[in-house]
Amino acid sequence: MNDPFKDALEALQTRFVNHLPTRLQAIRNQCRQLQETVERGRWPNTEIDALSRLLHDLAGAAGTFGLARVSVLAIEFGQQLDNFRECGEAQGLATLETAFGRFDLGVVDAAANEVAPLRGERKVNGSAPPLVYVVEDDVAQSAPLAQALLAEGYRVREFADLDGFMNACEQDEWPKAVIMDMIFPEGKEAGARAISLLRSDITQPPAVIFLSVRDDLEARLAAFRAGASRYIVKPVDTARLARLLDDLTMRVPAQPYRVLLVDDDPQLLQAQALHLRQAGMTVHTLDDPLQVMAVLRSFEPDVVVLDVYMPEATGPELAAVLREQEEFTYLPILFLSAETDISMQLLALNLGGDDFLVKPIRPAHLVAAVSARARRARLNAELGGRVETLLYERERVHQALDGQLMLARFDAHGLIRSVNERLLAATGYMRDELLGRDYRTLASSLQQDAFYREMGEVVARGDIWRGRLAIRRRDGTPLWVDISLTPFLDAEGSVYEYHAMLVHASPGVSPMGEAV
Repeated sequence: MNDPFKDALEALQTRFVNHLPTRLQAIRNQCRQLQETVERGRWPNTEIDALSRLLHDLAGAAGTFGLARVSVLAIEFGQQLDNFRECGEAQGLATLETAFGRFDLGVVDAAANEVAPLRGERKVNGSAPPLVYVVEDDVAQSAPLAQALLAEGYRVREFADLDGFMNACEQDEWPKAVIMDMIFPEGKEAGARAISLLRSDITQPPAVIFLSVRDDLEARLAAFRAGASRYIVKPVDTARLARLLDDLTMRVPAQPYRVLLVDDDPQLLQAQALHLRQAGMTVHTLDDPLQVMAVLRSFEPDVVVLDVYMPEATGPELAAVLREQEEFTYLPILFLSAETDISMQLLALNLGGDDFLVKPIRPAHLVAAVSARARRARLNAELGGRVETLLYERERVHQALDGQLMLARFDAHGLIRSVNERLLAATGYMRDELLGRDYRTLASSLQQDAFYREMGEVVARGDIWRGRLAIRRRDGTPLWVDISLTPFLDAEGSVYEYHAMLVHASPGVSPMGEAV
């Protein structure tokens, strides 16, 4: 049966191998220009930079297309070039020429004899939802857990004992993940022993999440030594568990992740895009880094993957520019490069990157890294949307209250920070007569100091004070109101401001015995 994905990979590999002599000739030409520049008595900064880019491109692409030895040779020659740059002396040219000779011969030999077949990763999440095994001997706990995962779109099989679970693993379909209790009648760490035994017999074990009432170091160590992916202490937050399973099974969301790939090597771009699309992502490729801004606004990716060394603009330069734009402040940016110098990687990250992936990279690792960043970006966007909704709803509630009630806001020291029009109309004050003044400006002499002390004790505890009191109008007459005084607390539990909602007191008798 034909496999379109495998056929596409093989076609890209063949194209790369056929084009390799052209790449090698470009490196030879650049080496010749470097040598001629040195012989003319000038230091070849421009030629070194150009040659370095060619070697980085070759190192990343060769490893991706199954020529691992060519990738290693390009990296080694690049290191010799870096040494030549750092020594800053023309005498080092002979050493560099020797290194180039080894590189040239090695690439020709490897290209002729050492092209490895490409092995594509299997397609993530076929037509069937991911299968999860839940192994828990307490049905009261496993049943609601299974129901919650079914509601999240997973297929679930429940096992009340370890023997049934182990038999299913030997005879039935492999799960994408296992949710395993730690404690069974066989022992306090029986779940960990079962997983350890299972993993010893298979090459690609499923992800494992241990659930346990135990929160001690011994239990956690046993779980992770057995191969745990995560360890969760009961009771279980099913929403959190579902998010973990989404991560561990790399489940494709209903709206596929959107990825922008930027690299000046079209062949490498196609290969990377092929693997990400195979994982269910929507990919836009770009071989001209100067078009990034326009594509970002039209494509709206969840993640951007940048090559580091590109002639028109480097990846770190693009990241620095993007981070200056408020709309891209939190956009995940991954660097993908053959650069192995940790100082250069850290420099790139300091300019705005979130992660640095070294070429050649296994397709599964690329998919996992991009998926993880995209999922976090979606979650952050969702949380941001919730915050915006809450702020909107709060503002709408405030607008509704503002039209019906008298409102005032005080800081932690009791200074008036805002009042609404209804309060000004009821008291006769001008706004600038109240803002910045102490709350006593509105206090009536009808209440004694003990009254205000009792009110202060209530709100100092973080409670809302509700009651009836008289406030003083501008002309000195009392205005009886029913009031709710709400304190707002910071993370340390200290009050940072108070909000007061006041309404004209309904007819009756005041606490002072006066008619209202």
